[in-house]
Amino acid sequence: MPAPDVAHSKSAERNIRNAANRIALKDYWSALNAADRAVAESPQSAPAYYYRAAAHNLLGQYQEAARDASQSLALNPNDVASLDARTWAYHRLGRQREALADANRALEINPNDAYAYANRGFVHEKLGNFEAMIADFKLASTLNPQFETVYRDAASHNTLEIALPAERRVPRGIARGEQQAPPAPRSK
Repeated sequence: MPAPDVAHSKSAERNIRNAANRIALKDYWSALNAADRAVAESPQSAPAYYYRAAAHNLLGQYQEAARDASQSLALNPNDVASLDARTWAYHRLGRQREALADANRALEINPNDAYAYANRGFVHEKLGNFEAMIADFKLASTLNPQFETVYRDAASHNTLEIALPAERRVPRGIARGEQQAPPAPRSK
């Protein structure tokens, strides 16, 4: 949860909630429109920029996502969710060193952030650091079962044996080389 920022209007708050709800419903264009309205109504609102960055990421608009996440961080420098959003955008833009720096910063702020570990794992993969990738995916899956498939696939593609309790085993997910979706944004 980000630190409180400059107060914003009731309408901006409604649009921020609407953007979050639209993302949860996978209606990313409507989320982007709601976040656009929130930014226009309250240009000092870090959450408005965060949700717009999240919508841009989910739409594959990584340059715009990086810009909005940076604006959110200018308003609230310790917002881990915005760091995670910018990490993913930088990663998809091929800016791996910047992505790695943001993921590391997010983990300094919150060492239990599964999204930062997952994002950092994807960056390590691009950089060829496969052991670090596996370690980060394992930590992400320990903190949030949503990432177990990512960990399992990474381990199997790198010929590592993993052990998950039977009740937590899930079918294989994304095959290597397929388009990977960003970790789902979290609600603020």
